[in-house]
Amino acid sequence: MANLFKIFEDSMAAAAFAEAGEHEAANEYLATAKTARKKVLLGTNAVEIPPKVFSHAIEVCKRLGARLEILHVVPEQGDASKPEQAAKGRLAKLARLKDRFRTFGIPYEYVLGPKGLEEEIMRYAEGRRDIMLIVLGLSAPPAGRRGKKQPDSHLISRFQCPVVLLKEPQSA
Repeated sequence: MANLFKIFEDSMAAAAFAEAGEHEAANEYLATAKTARKKVLLGTNAVEIPPKVFSHAIEVCKRLGARLEILHVVPEQGDASKPEQAAKGRLAKLARLKDRFRTFGIPYEYVLGPKGLEEEIMRYAEGRRDIMLIVLGLSAPPAGRRGKKQPDSHLISRFQCPVVLLKEPQSA
């Protein structure tokens, strides 16, 4: 019961600091809250992380008081005449992106390969209890085609937490 009062006291202190515009002090109080160690996992199979999906994940993190973690399943592509050069360039770009996210304190992992987004997320999140929500940012399939890159409803039901699906519209 004392723990409940401590959580309530910290929450009220954080609210008071936030109302006064002292957001850093408010975050210090919230860091001890139950959701402080919880994460929102943003998973995407788009070539580039869609801004709409990223913004949505950040907003959810703010509302839940959780941290963001990103898993980027990069589709196989490249110049057929120079596959090694294309792969090296893409790996360098992904490494720079990982460093950039690290400066903001956001864990970012990428996976290259033939496996689908759902399988990679299940592998990545297996046994983890700190993921409270998964946001899937999906690349839209070409018109009239449903490929393997789209989520399978029975796979999504196997996740141990809620899943939000966001599709980025394909440009014409």
